[in-house]
Amino acid sequence: MKLAGIALAAGVALGSFGASAAFIGSIDLTTGSNGFVSTPTPGAFVDTATFLLTTQSTLAGILASAVSGAQDVDFTSIVLAGPSGPVSFAMAGADPFETWTISTGALSAGLYTLAVTGTNSAGGGTYVGNIAVTAGGVAPVSLITPFANLGSIDLSSGSGGFVSTPTPGAFVDTVTFLLTTQSTLAGILASAVSGAQDVDLMSIILTGPSGPVSFAMAGADPFETWTISTGALSAGLYTLAVTGTNSAGGGTYVGNIAVTAGGVAPPLPEPGTYALMLAALGAMHFVMRRRKAPIRRRV
Repeated sequence: MKLAGIALAAGVALGSFGASAAFIGSIDLTTGSNGFVSTPTPGAFVDTATFLLTTQSTLAGILASAVSGAQDVDFTSIVLAGPSGPVSFAMAGADPFETWTISTGALSAGLYTLAVTGTNSAGGGTYVGNIAVTAGGVAPVSLITPFANLGSIDLSSGSGGFVSTPTPGAFVDTVTFLLTTQSTLAGILASAVSGAQDVDLMSIILTGPSGPVSFAMAGADPFETWTISTGALSAGLYTLAVTGTNSAGGGTYVGNIAVTAGGVAPPLPEPGTYALMLAALGAMHFVMRRRKAPIRRRV
């Protein structure tokens, strides 16, 4: 298999509480499939890669990492965003051979971004990804993802919660809250399985003046839980985006957010960093190597 050439490689600091952020590059899908290799810096990381669909296509993808000694990459969420979606990869296998996969209905033509969040061990593990596309297909209802705004959480007392029963199939829920002062945050989302009632969460991402930061799965079915504990978040309006699937039986999940004023805020990225990211995305429309080479980012 040929590996994509890098149109432009640049580290992008996203200010996500010490998370190392990197733009891996553009995946060339002109032959129908391609792959990439990444060795993130130790600790929390956010990798992004992009690819262009020139026509409506179905997509299959897999990301995988093998554990050996102190080399261990653990994924937190893998989300594909673009003209269709967002859609999330789901964990298919755990350590020592962690795999996350996706198989979609038809995706509309356009530029897509794959965002991979996780943590890398001090030993410096590596993960690999493969994307394959086929022109055509009919977009299923599950890709016309229902979006629901759950409203605003009142955190004036220091904590608050919400309840959601999404429509059956794929869903994206959003909920907002306001931090009036710099604060640390702890959160948990939970769902209990009973018979045909089963909510499966795929990614939970918090965005706002600080971040983005992701919840991590802490417990699987029959009592699925996802948690987060942050450093200091700057004051401002935040949005919590919850993606997942609900069973035909119509399961429910609940969320609790608690905040404490204070803490030490992480360093904010330079304004030029955002310009660099936009320039990188724009350049990929025009830059393509004739000679394909494996994508490798050395630490």
